[in-house]
Formats: sequence, C-alpha cells, structure tokens
Amino acid sequence: IMAKCILISICLLTCFIKRINASGMFHPERKYNVIISYSGYCFLWYILLTGIGQEIKNSSSYISNSNTLYEYAIVITLMVWYYGNSKIFDNLIKIYGVCFILQSFRFGDRSAGALMLLLICILYFKVKINFPKMIIGAIIGIIVLNFFIVYRVDRNQGFKEIAEKTIDRGIYLDTVSYCYYAGMTVCALHDYEENKLHMIGEFIKATIEGSSRNEYAEISDYVTKHYPFIRNKGGGMYSSLFYCWGGYMGVILGNLVVGIIILFLFNAKNSMAQMQGILFIVYTFRWYIYNVFNIFRTILVVFSALYVLCRVFDM
Repeated sequence: IMAKCILISICLLTCFIKRINASGMFHPERKYNVIISYSGYCFLWYILLTGIGQEIKNSSSYISNSNTLYEYAIVITLMVWYYGNSKIFDNLIKIYGVCFILQSFRFGDRSAGALMLLLICILYFKVKINFPKMIIGAIIGIIVLNFFIVYRVDRNQGFKEIAEKTIDRGIYLDTVSYCYYAGMTVCALHDYEENKLHMIGEFIKATIEGSSRNEYAEISDYVTKHYPFIRNKGGGMYSSLFYCWGGYMGVILGNLVVGIIILFLFNAKNSMAQMQGILFIVYTFRWYIYNVFNIFRTILVVFSALYVLCRVFDM
C-alpha cells in the first residue's frame, strides 16, 4: 500500500511541478527595517542559546529536541533576511547560520541543522543544479548525515571510531527506509479508525491552534497512544496520512491539494508567496518524510501571521 501511495504521489506532483515558472523563484524584493531586522536577529540568538535543554547537552546519546521555537528559528531567519537588506546584515545572518548548524549537528539534531543549511544555500548561493551535481551532492550529504547518525548514538566515541562506522554504513540512509515503514503503520490506521471526517476536522483545527493542544496533528503520536500494537515510533511519509483519511482516493485528493499549493507558491509574484515557496523547499525534510502538518501549520499559517505582523509594523 505504501509503495502505491508513493507512486501516485510522484505521478501527481510531477504534473504540477512541470507547470512551475522557475524564473521568478527565490527573488522576493527585500526591504530594510532596522528595528525588525536587529530585534529579530537578537531573538534568533536567544533561541540558539536557550533552544537546547540541559538534558540534551548533558546526555552522551541522542535525545530528540522537542522545542518548537528552535525549529521556528528557520522561519524567523528568513523574515530577518527579508528585512535586513544590507551587506553587513547578510554577513551576520551567515555567521548565525553557521553557529546554528554546528550546534544542531553537535547535539545530533540533523533535521534542524539540515533545514538551516538548505535555507542559507538558497538565500546566498543561488546555483543552478543539474542532475550530475544533484547525485554528487546527495552522496556527499548522505555520508555527512551518516557521520552524525553514528556520532549521536554515543558522543563519547573517538573520531576514528565514528569514521570507521560511517564507512561501514556506505551510502545507505536509514531515515528514508524508517519513514517508509513508519508510513505503513499510518496506512494501517485506516482500517482501525472509523471516524475519518473527525480526524480531518481535528487536523484542520490543529493548524490554527497548534499541535500541542491537538493529538491529531502528530498522527504518529496518535497511533502510538491509541493503537500501540501497530508499533509506530514516529514519522511516516506524507502520503500515508492521506491514505489513512480516505484510502487511495484520499491520496489522490491530498496530493491535488499539495499540487495546487505548489502552483500557487512557485508561480506567485508577491513576496510573501515567494518566501513561502522557499520554506516549502527547506521544510521538505519535515513534511515529506515526517508530517505534512508542516506545510499547513508552519508555512501557510505561522509564516503568514509573522509576515503580516511585520508588514503592519513596517508600514
């Protein structure tokens, strides 16, 4: 079932992606507001210094960082970049980005570090990537991520030991296979949960009020809590949630919604939609293999609210 869901998703999204006008992407007209940019930049450093708790810092093994604000640093960084249109501020953002990435990788948080790395690359290193470059970049990226996978298991290991284990892993990345099997457990929920409309309604509600108050936002947590025999330990490719809601028809309709969002964001001429398009790509690590909730909550709701507030203040 999961394989069919992925195949349907790829076919449908490819049809939408082919209709994207790539010439206008990643070029929002930046502004300069000294108050928004510098106050936002100071807040980013506050997040960096306090976003990782002592339990994580003191542990020799990996502990997942549940601080939502730490991940929202990606959204705030983009907004600070938008209102910090100066060479000096560009350098400050690059310095912060490097520090954020190094700290994330140091404590084994590959996801947050990868998100910031991709954001900085999109903002400052606009290079057209062809297929050979993409393959080379993917191989290098997998090796680097595997290095930190080995490292976060036991941070007391020596460099030589980590390097040897990384070489043994080759170019296999367990995150993808793990999310595939986690997605199978979410698909299995389709046969056990009767009130599908209630699940969809609660998911939409959660995009407004946040995931902390609604168990339906994090479907993997919901499965673990109510159906422990399905054995989901977190994550699941995004199309599995659509199957959970409505079977194969749910996968088709869900991907049509995502496809329409793609067309809107990447063909729009206004700055807000262009910046949301950047976040859509950056957060691919989140919404594609963990939870599609990130598209609707983080990109469409949280960023939109932040953008409107800043525009009102700027006016």
